[in-house]
Amino acid sequence: MLRIQLFSVGVLVLLACKSPNGDLAQGDGGGTPAATDIDGGTSPGTSAGDGCPAYQRLCGGACIPTSMDPQNCGGCGVVCAAGKVCSSGACSDTCLPGLTACAQTCVDADSDNAHCGACGHSCAAGEGCVSGSCVAGVPTSGVSPASCVGGSAGPPLQVSTGTTTTCAGQLAQTTFRWGLCSCSSIGHSGELRVDGFDSAAGPYVPGGLGGGVGLNGEYGTSGDVHISGAFFSSDAKGLGFSSAIDVGLELHFAGPVTGSGSLSVGADAYVGGDVYAGSGGTVTGKLFTPEATMVKNIVASSVVRQPVSVAPPCDCAADKLIPVQQIVAQGKLHNDNATLGLDPAVMATGSDPRRLDLPCGSYYLTGVGSSQARVIAAHGRVVLYIDGDVGGSDLVSFIVDPTGSLDVFVTGDFASSGGLRLGSPNYPALSRVYVGGAKVGGSGDSRFAGNVYAASADVGWSANADFYGSLIAGAFGASGDTRLHYDRQVLQVGNECGPSPSPAPGPKPMCTSAADCGNQPCKDGVCAPCTSSTDCPAPLTCEAGRCGIVVL
Repeated sequence: MLRIQLFSVGVLVLLACKSPNGDLAQGDGGGTPAATDIDGGTSPGTSAGDGCPAYQRLCGGACIPTSMDPQNCGGCGVVCAAGKVCSSGACSDTCLPGLTACAQTCVDADSDNAHCGACGHSCAAGEGCVSGSCVAGVPTSGVSPASCVGGSAGPPLQVSTGTTTTCAGQLAQTTFRWGLCSCSSIGHSGELRVDGFDSAAGPYVPGGLGGGVGLNGEYGTSGDVHISGAFFSSDAKGLGFSSAIDVGLELHFAGPVTGSGSLSVGADAYVGGDVYAGSGGTVTGKLFTPEATMVKNIVASSVVRQPVSVAPPCDCAADKLIPVQQIVAQGKLHNDNATLGLDPAVMATGSDPRRLDLPCGSYYLTGVGSSQARVIAAHGRVVLYIDGDVGGSDLVSFIVDPTGSLDVFVTGDFASSGGLRLGSPNYPALSRVYVGGAKVGGSGDSRFAGNVYAASADVGWSANADFYGSLIAGAFGASGDTRLHYDRQVLQVGNECGPSPSPAPGPKPMCTSAADCGNQPCKDGVCAPCTSSTDCPAPLTCEAGRCGIVVL
């Protein structure tokens, strides 16, 4: 177990370390510093060795969603008092934005079949909740895949390219290490605020550490930048700024960091060019920069003169891109549509039904969206392959129960002028979308509480946006304020897939990269402990032989 002791002076004490999949345990950082156990033995977000999935604990012989159950809120037998709700495993006075308190739990009344439009308003059999009204649901055979017998969420699901197979949870854990990462540029005229929280340790609280930002190309901003985690850029042009740049953890920039605004870095800074802040700058740790560069108006614990290089932080090389098109092609061939009696085109037509409820399993659709609102709900572990676009002129929603997970692979665009909604802010780590198209975006009615991979797409919003989870973009742009709350719990979802490969005799390597090792180093074909942070995929750092996000 990893015990992190949080003191008001920001000292980190590591007493011991062991995690089922090798991740560093993570604190929340959003409240008063305190001693916190946050690994498999005590975190409500992990199985604690009891065989239960993320966000569940074994209570009375059954796996209970302690993230939402007011009778077992955050742990077995923890009862929320009257008037309080169970939100992200903590008893709370209120629900997060977009959710309504019903029966001491937080629900989305726009899409909850048991509380449709109002608490206690249940939709009849054959109906489902869409935009707060009960409408006709997609008729199915009533026969679920064999793995769902007894209402089970089903086993961890695998996705295939035809030549390789990966557990869906492991793919998410190794893909979504950043709050925001762009393969090319990031540009915004409004404020960008990226912070972090652990959705299994209580509801979101502003200002928590751990949400990092990376980019492989040019950064352009005229607004303030507040990043609670690390900030990486491999672009030689560096960063020019006229307002405030505030970074909670390490700063790594291949080029200069100069501007008329202010600069604050909460840990070490590595800058490959000049460093200047017209309104003053502070680096809490050491500033590493080459011998010939200028350092002006910057206060650091010390300045270390040495060469600085920054590798591209986002996994955008051709051999690292997730092959969404190939994965969907395999999903078209191998799915559970026949068992359910599901027509692949049912969500792409312009008429009813508009609600699709899916038990655990893998399913294939040719598209989603029209001029009418659509809801797709996962009631177990679900992989959904969409061979076309997700969009239209009305709201499209993807939701998942706290006992399931939803992985969506889309060959086309993921954009709707009527708005998009994904997941729940109480458990964003359970919703993952992988986009192969060229565009991701939505209207002001959009609400994302999940993790979106769109390394080939232009991603952006024209209105102010709150995003719970992680975003990997081809390019990112926003004209409004963007607030992105990275959920560190996504770094644990691969635990359900079993242990990472271990050393074995024979010439065949057990791994080829950290992606095969749950974000831990792959050395000589074997998953191995890290010895320094250079062994870890950015922005993770090495502590006690493990790569993870350390919250100071």
